[in-house]
Order: sequence, then structure tokens, then C-alpha cells
Amino acid sequence: MDQKRDHDEDSSEQNMRKKLETSEEANAVTKITDVNDDCFEVIFGHLMLQDLVNVADTCKRFQTSSKAAFATKCRGKVMMLDPSLNRLPPIESFKNAVEVFGMSNCLKVLRHFGHKITMIYIDYLYINEVKQAELGRYMNEYCADSLIDIAIAGAPKEVAANWTKPFVNAQTIELRWSDLGDLSEWFPKTRRLVLHAGAKWAENTFPHLEELEIHDDVNEDKRASIAETLRLNPHLPQLRLLDLGYDMKFMKGVSSYLQSLTLLDIRCDDEFFNLGGSSIHLKSVKEFNIDLRRVGEMSRIPFSFGQLEKMQLKVNDFKMNDNFGKFLKQNPSLSKLVIHSQVCIWAQNSRTVEQIKMDIAEVSPLLEVMILAFRRRRFDIDEL
Repeated sequence: MDQKRDHDEDSSEQNMRKKLETSEEANAVTKITDVNDDCFEVIFGHLMLQDLVNVADTCKRFQTSSKAAFATKCRGKVMMLDPSLNRLPPIESFKNAVEVFGMSNCLKVLRHFGHKITMIYIDYLYINEVKQAELGRYMNEYCADSLIDIAIAGAPKEVAANWTKPFVNAQTIELRWSDLGDLSEWFPKTRRLVLHAGAKWAENTFPHLEELEIHDDVNEDKRASIAETLRLNPHLPQLRLLDLGYDMKFMKGVSSYLQSLTLLDIRCDDEFFNLGGSSIHLKSVKEFNIDLRRVGEMSRIPFSFGQLEKMQLKVNDFKMNDNFGKFLKQNPSLSKLVIHSQVCIWAQNSRTVEQIKMDIAEVSPLLEVMILAFRRRRFDIDEL
């Protein structure tokens, strides 16, 4: 009897020990809440961007890791938001950009990952005023500190009316069909300002502005606005006037504000040369680009310089003439000349190319000359 009692007690202890071991093993199973943020970041890094947005939208526990994974996947890419277009897939990633479609997706991306976005393009066109205001508010609330490059299309004044703080680190601002009021207030550290068709801006002082680039045919009102902006920013080092509507009268009127320029890039038509033999002297310009493709015949270049080092000339049919020869003699500091011309489209025109180089060498023997030919049906060019 005693032996049986001892055996039963041993069996009971063994069963109890097995139950305890089983319970401990069950408790030792790793739960999802036991995984640390670094592991989640690795896991989330394998997700498609749309899935990553959905994960961030589930709970606060996953947000830190999903934001880190997003920053890694999208580093160096422009975030392009198009709320007006709903399509599948709603988010597409390319080499240099991520495209987000649909209002809901755009808002989610801004809410969860806005502080990780450094470059953004937002299209406010084709959505109603309520959605424009909401999208603008999200952009300002979640991206005000992180954005460096900002491109905006179709933003009315109501968008900026919902902003509560400036974009303190934004350096490049590009506007199309947008009116955001006082740009210097919202973008106080602007270094590069690019204005396309329909962009409106107040005449402001930009203390950090290094480049002003305008892609827009201008009328009298716009010329007056540009002139005022140039007057308020006489420290501007680079100016690009890349559409038509400017003339020598305008350039002479603003020339006193351009004496700090180191680069001037300008596009001309026949109307540009409406002051006859007038000329403008820019003492500090080292690089000069002039587009004469809308000019009937290559005219005298109405600029003179004190420190010119590099020049790019775009012209339909380049022919060395006395006017251009005089220009070269007046700029002995010029060391590199790049000519874009349709006269050299075909390879059999190599003799023409060599003749042009020889004609230039007679005037400026030390000048480095490069001749590029425009293709007729493509935007790229070939060096000859």
C-alpha cells in the first residue's frame, strides 16, 4: 500500500511539473507586442508603399517603425500628390518620385509621413475649395518643418489662408497657376524661386534669394511686378528670364538692380531689340546664356561685361559676323563658348562646324568652343 501511495504521489508531481512546463512554454511564445521597433522597421521595409500607409493607419504602436521604413524607401524622392485622380495602384514608386493619387491617400501620407518628406509637388487643380483648403492645412501642419523643395500647381489664396506657420526650411519654391500672397512670409529662407504661367507673387524682399527663374510670357503689369522684385533684391546673383515679353527698354530700366548678377539667362525675340544700338553693362556676370532662336537674324548682342567667363548661345543659324567678332573682342576674359545651332543638325555638316571654329579662333585663339546641334524631333542635343 505504501509503495502504491508513493507511486501515485510521484505521478501527481510529474503531471504537475508537465503542466507547469507547458504553461511556461505557452507563456514563452513571442507575441507581436514583444517585437521591438527595429525589427518592425525591417519587416515594414519589405512592404509596398500602399501597405505601409495602411500599417501606419492601424495603431500608434506601428507608427514609429512605419515612418522609419517610409523615410528609408522614399529618401531622395519627390512626393507627388494628385488628389483629383483616383486610380489603381493608388501609390506608385519610381526612381526619383513617388506618385500618390486620390484625396484620402494624399491626406494619409501627409498625416503619417509628412515630417519625413523633404521634396513635394502638390496639384491643387480640379478639386473643390473645401478639399483645397484641407489639403493645404495638412501640408502646413505636418510638413512645415521638413520641406526643402516645394512645387505647387493651382493653389488659390484660400490654401495659404489655412496656414498657421511658415515653412522654415524651404529653399526652392516653384509655382504654377498659384497665388499664395506674401511668399517671403511663408518661405523666409527661399534661395531659388521658379515662377511658371499663372504664378502670382507679391513684390517681396527675399534676403537669401540666389536664383530667380521665370517661365512665363509677360505683359506690362508683370514686367512692372518683376522690376519691383528685382529692385527689392539687388543682391540677386542669378536671373533666368526664360520666356518672351522682355525688351531692351525693360532691361535698361532694371539694369541698376542687376549689378550683383553672376549669371544671366535670357530668351529674346525681335521685339527685344527695340532700342537700336543701346547696350547694357553688367560688371559682375561670369556666365551669360542668350536664346536667339525667335530672332529672325542673329543680331548684335546688346550686353557688355567686365568678368565674363562662360557663354551659351542658342541660335537657329549661326554665322560668324562682325558684330559677334566685336563682342568676343570686348570680352577677352571669356574662356568657354557653347553654341547651340540648327546649322549643324547633320553629321555631313562637320565642315561647317570646323569652319565656324576656325572663324572664331581668328578673333579669340584661346577660346574653347563647343558646338551643339539641335535635333528636329527631339529635345536632346548632340555634341559635334
